[in-house]
Amino acid sequence: MVQQHPRIGITTLVYNADGQIVFGKRKGSHGSSTWAPPGEVLEETGSKTKGHRVVAVTNDIMQHEERHCVTLYVACHLEDPSAQPQVIEPENCEGWIWINLDGTLFLPVLNLLKSYPENGALK
Repeated sequence: MVQQHPRIGITTLVYNADGQIVFGKRKGSHGSSTWAPPGEVLEETGSKTKGHRVVAVTNDIMQHEERHCVTLYVACHLEDPSAQPQVIEPENCEGWIWINLDGTLFLPVLNLLKSYPENGALK
């Protein structure tokens, strides 16, 4: 049975100068082995960001994990356009890459893309 009360999560869409978003390969938690943007950017990547704005909210029911999450999405840019994300929490992330919204994505990210395809924050 899926949790009755959803957990609240945050996902941060961090853009670089080329318009790519940083994604990390999750490990040790729900969504392990899938790709997702960071939640707490500074704590997870060591990168400072600016221009934060809430761009979307998704309702994510993960049947196989019996988990219900509501995910808030915040878009921002790097303070230093040449900064590269570092693996600060190796127990939670295998590594970071810059991508153009392709590859194997974490369910909340897939739900975001399905729910808000016209959202300018995703461009």
